[in-house]
Amino acid sequence: MATEIVRHTLVIATSMTLSIEDLDNGFIIVNTTSGPITVTLPTAVESDNGVNGKIKRWGPNTLTVQGGGGQTIDGASTAVFNVDKEVLEFAYIYKTSPAFNSWVLH
Repeated sequence: MATEIVRHTLVIATSMTLSIEDLDNGFIIVNTTSGPITVTLPTAVESDNGVNGKIKRWGPNTLTVQGGGGQTIDGASTAVFNVDKEVLEFAYIYKTSPAFNSWVLH
């Protein structure tokens, strides 16, 4: 059985921009009880290749996650959590050939 290492857990209840440090191997719980929330992933660069983390929606309202600096998430500008307690895992992938620079869901 593989052991998963989680560096930290961050609980937020307002719209905000995450840092690479917030997301890297972290678990972020977003409390949407008071209303819809938008979380912006950090603008990642080549040295951030492989950074990943999990984001969980906690509450009845929509959570929207958008890429920072115009970066996409699986080719889209946003990922929307529509289900309470839904968890999505994000990773940043950077390749030069073929060129690819995006956040991906996995």
